[in-house]
Amino acid sequence: MPNKVIWSLILFTLFGGVSYRLGAGSNFNPDGDTVNVVSHGLNLPPGFALPPSDIKSVAISSDYGNRYVNPAKFELPKKIMTKGLLPKERMISFLWLNNSKLEVTEVEFIADLYIKEASIEGVNHDIAFAQMLLETGYLKFTGDVRKIQNNFCGLGAIGNGVPGLSFSSVEDGVRAHIQHLKAYASTDTLNTKKVDDRFGRIPRGSATEIQHLTGKWATDPLYDQKLERLISLIFEGYIPPKKSTFVLFD
Repeated sequence: MPNKVIWSLILFTLFGGVSYRLGAGSNFNPDGDTVNVVSHGLNLPPGFALPPSDIKSVAISSDYGNRYVNPAKFELPKKIMTKGLLPKERMISFLWLNNSKLEVTEVEFIADLYIKEASIEGVNHDIAFAQMLLETGYLKFTGDVRKIQNNFCGLGAIGNGVPGLSFSSVEDGVRAHIQHLKAYASTDTLNTKKVDDRFGRIPRGSATEIQHLTGKWATDPLYDQKLERLISLIFEGYIPPKKSTFVLFD
């Protein structure tokens, strides 16, 4: 059975019993208008204006609850140097449902790398993965940084068409992102070979929590709120609008 079909069945199992609705007037829509705020030189991807706070709770299928830890029951992460809680299956499902043009094997590869690299350096993979989604627009790369650069967090992209840094592989790009987060959030030494050339150029330990990234990682005054909301949507099993489970089998 092809890998995409197998993962489609997994996604259907995980989210077939999920219901979710945003409040009236929400514009949290990947197909909405671009939010023109610079973040490491990148425009924030379409759909990242904050939706209203009256989000309805999700109904997680009993099968998901039996097979996987449901992260919705845990408090959302704030500190960057903590252990992530999101299971790989939830990460894969959320990203692929927001960008189904990706091969599922590619999505799984990215999720595995974020879990692995974050664990090695003690970084919370929930935060790192969500930040990657925010910076790349669900890996659509609609800003100055292009996919071929393997730059998943806008390193070196300072706006006005400046594309930022490039890395020789996806592995190095993910590692650089994790190392850059660790540089901000900790004064500890790296446990992996340094690939982030900017690791020593920022005040070490100056952003230990998500809220501290605003004004340091990004100039957007609502950056931390957008990142936290995105994390909460992944935790809660959010399904984007205009999507139906039958699409998984097309």
